Amino acid sequence: MQPNELPIVVIPLELPAEAADTLIAFLYDLADAIERHYAPAIMGRAQQQPVSETPHAGAAQLTTPREPPF
Repeated sequence: MQPNELPIVVIPLELPAEAADTLIAFLYDLADAIERHYAPAIMGRAQQQPVSETPHAGAAQLTTPREPPF
């Protein structure tokens, strides 16, 4: 593997339940902080693009009403 091919994040394969819970809480907090920080830029960019060009415009069409949410 070349240095640029190495993963940025290495997820441990086996964690005790408490450690997994802590990791998940941290990742949610990190995602929330990133979203709050970049939300104005993302919203501004989304308003400038037509709906057909937004990256997730068709995402709602991928699921059917009969599928469970997860």
